[in-house]
This record gives sequence, structure tokens and C-alpha cells, in this order.
Amino acid sequence: MTRTPKSKLGTVSKFCVSLSPETTARLEAYCRKEDRSRSWAIEKALQAYLTKWEKKQ
Repeated sequence: MTRTPKSKLGTVSKFCVSLSPETTARLEAYCRKEDRSRSWAIEKALQAYLTKWEKKQ
């Protein structure tokens, strides 16, 4: 049995997202260049977006 990954806030959530082929290619290129996973890159981008959004509220 595999262990459930933990984040600093507790158990992580898994989501399925749909991306255009162009966005997928850009994401893959970024991840290869930075030697990071897609999950890491998406989490960082979403954190930055939400932080900016929260400041506007």
C-alpha cells in the first residue's frame, strides 16, 4: 500500500486539468529546463496567481 503524500498543510489534493497543446508544450519545456515536476510548476504558478488575486480583494 502506498503512502498518501503530505504537504505542510496536510494531505494533498489531486485534480485533473485540461490544457491546450500549446500550454502543455510550454509547461513541459519549462519543467525540463528547470528540472522540476509539472505538479511543482503548476502549484507555484497557482500560488502566485492567487496571491496576486487576494491582494486585489
